[in-house]
Amino acid sequence: MKSKFNIAIWAGNGIGGTEKAAVLFAVELARRGHRPVYISPPGPRDAALTQGNVPRITPLGSASALAEFLNTEQIQVIHQHVPGYFHPTPIYDALRLLGGQRPHLIETNIFGRFDDPKGDPWIDFRCFVSCSSAVQAFRRSRRSLTIGALAKSTVLYNPVAPLDDATRQRLQRDEIRRELGLQAHEIFILRFGRAGPKWNRDEVRVFQQARRRNASLRILLMEPPEAIWREVEAGRWGDGIILRRALSDFDRLAALYSAGDLMLHMSDWGESFGYTIAEAMQHSLPVITRSTPWCDNAQVELVEHGVTGYVCNSHAGAAEGLIRLAADSMLRLQFGAAAAKRIVPLSNLDHETDLLEEIIRHLVAGEQFHEVSQRNHELLQFQSTFATRERRVFELELPSMKIAHLKGASYGAYRSFRAQVGRFKSALKTRS
Repeated sequence: MKSKFNIAIWAGNGIGGTEKAAVLFAVELARRGHRPVYISPPGPRDAALTQGNVPRITPLGSASALAEFLNTEQIQVIHQHVPGYFHPTPIYDALRLLGGQRPHLIETNIFGRFDDPKGDPWIDFRCFVSCSSAVQAFRRSRRSLTIGALAKSTVLYNPVAPLDDATRQRLQRDEIRRELGLQAHEIFILRFGRAGPKWNRDEVRVFQQARRRNASLRILLMEPPEAIWREVEAGRWGDGIILRRALSDFDRLAALYSAGDLMLHMSDWGESFGYTIAEAMQHSLPVITRSTPWCDNAQVELVEHGVTGYVCNSHAGAAEGLIRLAADSMLRLQFGAAAAKRIVPLSNLDHETDLLEEIIRHLVAGEQFHEVSQRNHELLQFQSTFATRERRVFELELPSMKIAHLKGASYGAYRSFRAQVGRFKSALKTRS
């Protein structure tokens, strides 16, 4: 019988993808007999933690208090979910206070950054949330991505929760569509999200262009910024747009997925993983997205152009994708089936928890890697295809790719400059 471990999970408790992944892993570890404790303020994930027999405690106010807790509870591993750049946390100081008796620290690096020098000495193992994010992290920091460089790193995909039978069969589809005022012939497009910098007006512009050619299109915008919300209400973007606030009722959210026909997701910031894209694919929805080489770009890893959806780089391309899919129900079914087939094994909760357990056993008990080694070989293979994935577009969009490449080069230069400034500031702090 394999050993069970005391594990502290350090993450938030909101409705975002980071918290979703952290809670899914915590509950699955508890189901397997480990003893996780979730450190976060109260929030909408409390019900899932309680149902999964994972105790939650409010973050302790100081490094000394956290160190005492870790020591008293005999915590062997901390799993922190952090952005990869500097963030205020008592964890590193608590580990320093514990010295040689400290627990091991696993980092899930959310945004593919090597910009947290304070944390580097304490991180025993680092996980990226997608192959794309891992490749971009090494690219941004101008490090070579090799097997040797991955000795203490791998990819641990954000998992999707398995669908229950009722959701898989879309039993609420007709009911939800009636509630939203949708006609049977209308094509329902989803754009889920939360208020924040990932939103822009591209989705409403694309929808407006496509609806002029096909009046049966409808779109739901979940929690767009107030400026876009007001513009939609004022009629600036025409008819056919449904506005809704973000949901913490996750069963209702799943029902909304089941009512959709496809997803449009054109964030200018891209995704380091992309939960709304992954969940749309899990619900057998084709996805139209954009490539963002100037920022996070995991959406081109999840969405295979012409197979599970379309990767676009212009309003015209995205509108063309909407028109094609709206006009062809068999193509929607084909892409949707391929999307589910793609995402279910990629973000499989059981397999990703197997990988996490292997990392824990390696750190605590010195066991050898097997799944991690396989994942890292897959990451190197993916690295060789990533640039091609970023450039897969409609032929009509090829001129726009020149702009995208220039934008990407500018972003790379900016990130390099920011990294140099960060290293300079860290050096000053060390000397002072």
